[in-house]
Amino acid sequence: MHWFLFVLLHLLCLTGYASQCPDWTPTQAQREITVLQNQINQWDDAYHREGRSLIADELYDQSLAQLNEWRACFKLSSPTDPLRTASGSIAHPIAHTGLDKIHKAEAVET
Repeated sequence: MHWFLFVLLHLLCLTGYASQCPDWTPTQAQREITVLQNQINQWDDAYHREGRSLIADELYDQSLAQLNEWRACFKLSSPTDPLRTASGSIAHPIAHTGLDKIHKAEAVET
């Protein structure tokens, strides 16, 4: 549980620097990105496979946005599919087509 708080506090401290890339060595960048990706993998698995939400939506969204920014900063590949652990033979009866979230006010104006 301590690592969760470390990751969360780390993310909160970096929110003010969202538009800047961290001054990390490639090794440190890989380590930080791996830690955050592993945390997001746990949240995804619990949510999609077990039906449990382990974190508030806004914190999940912030964490995922941070991960994507770090990956872009260090030119690393995209994260894995969040639904990779979800499976079953029954298709959802209603297609979910409008689930992308808008993260900036300017996107609403267009």
